[in-house]
Amino acid sequence: MKNKLLIPINFVFILVFGIIISINYCRQQAEYKITTIQPNEYRINLQKTYPINNVQLKALMKGQFFQGYYIFIGCPTNPYSRKLSPVVKQLSRRQTVYYFNTTRYPLNSELQKLICDKNHSKKDTYLIQIHHDKRYFIK
Repeated sequence: MKNKLLIPINFVFILVFGIIISINYCRQQAEYKITTIQPNEYRINLQKTYPINNVQLKALMKGQFFQGYYIFIGCPTNPYSRKLSPVVKQLSRRQTVYYFNTTRYPLNSELQKLICDKNHSKKDTYLIQIHHDKRYFIK
């Protein structure tokens, strides 16, 4: 009697495990369609940027400085952030680029309103040029 009960339980366990593996594989394939850059390479690409926190981001978004600069908002786990990281690497060689890591400091509603780009579709990944009091979103 126990053997007859174990066969369906084992089958269900194997089926659930197979589904989980398939979902994970599909997610990875979808991510590879966006970028092949891995989190480690992302960190290397952002080495010449200046990390900032919530308070600093708020001040920098107001653009009260005379010199122009860029703000990159992203995280290593977001494929869109990783895809944009080589561009940030090139920019940081000749411009000041500040980096706001959304893994370390999540974008709260106040910061979302401050950024306020309604046309931006890739949540939590932004490259913004600040020149005086003007903001230019780079897509």
